[in-house]
Amino acid sequence: MSTTKTRVPFTPELGELKTKIIGWWDASWHTCQGGDTNLTEWKDRSGSGHHLTVPTTRSGADLKIGSDGINNLPAMSTDRGGRTGGFFLDSATDQDALDPGANDQFFCSIVLRESGAIKNSGASYIMTNGSTAGGGGWTFLWIGSSSGIDINIGVSFYNGSLTQSLIWNSAGYPNPASTNCIFTVHGDGDDVRLRWNGQTLPPTGGTTQDTHDTAEKFSIGCFTALDGSGSATFEGRMSECIYGTGTTINELNDVEAYLANKYGVTLHSGHQYGSSGSLNGQIPNATLKRPVSSRSRMRTRR
Repeated sequence: MSTTKTRVPFTPELGELKTKIIGWWDASWHTCQGGDTNLTEWKDRSGSGHHLTVPTTRSGADLKIGSDGINNLPAMSTDRGGRTGGFFLDSATDQDALDPGANDQFFCSIVLRESGAIKNSGASYIMTNGSTAGGGGWTFLWIGSSSGIDINIGVSFYNGSLTQSLIWNSAGYPNPASTNCIFTVHGDGDDVRLRWNGQTLPPTGGTTQDTHDTAEKFSIGCFTALDGSGSATFEGRMSECIYGTGTTINELNDVEAYLANKYGVTLHSGHQYGSSGSLNGQIPNATLKRPVSSRSRMRTRR
């Protein structure tokens, strides 16, 4: 029996990428516990079973819909009750499953909208795979600013150093307080890069490693210590987060284009799907292989 290839509109659950997605948290597919407020679980859509729960001292999220979501699609709001929300992966075994190998390409992309209320609030974590004090992985966080929404952004890697810091308004990058944004961490154990709406941010590389910091756990919307206690909640909404390993740069481009098309995000002009890119104006496709029986081939030849 041979196969035939069919091109269909891309989603992360189709084609070869399906086997590489190890975490997919989508507010539109929320099947969460707790109703529409104070959600206590964010289900993993990838099939890997990496469901997120709520750290102690945190209170999950509220599900926002319609115009309160992102691009009129559902979003998880962790900015509830004075920065008290957030989720984490509560499993030491599965925690290791979210670590890319030493030379394994990975990406983690998230769609978000900041509330514009971070002023003087200190560090606020959007997502972390373990790296604030010399451990493995990476951390993406806001650093509270005295100038309102002119917010600093910081990303640290395994050695604990702050490798990237920007102030949005003065740097000219999209401001997540006024527009929907996609943030991506991608690379491997030796070279990690950052993207905002598909644009690589300076510096163009940093170093991480393939193990978690033993002092913290994988989290979205907050920081979670090893004992399961949460802190430093992100003030905003998050609609979708996709985490893949063993991936190619073209697969990352497809994922960012899929998210951009879904949430109304304009990708940077230099992105493969951006205004100056080779696939400008196109929607990513996936290739499906379908078995063809010998009887079907005979009918075709007739």
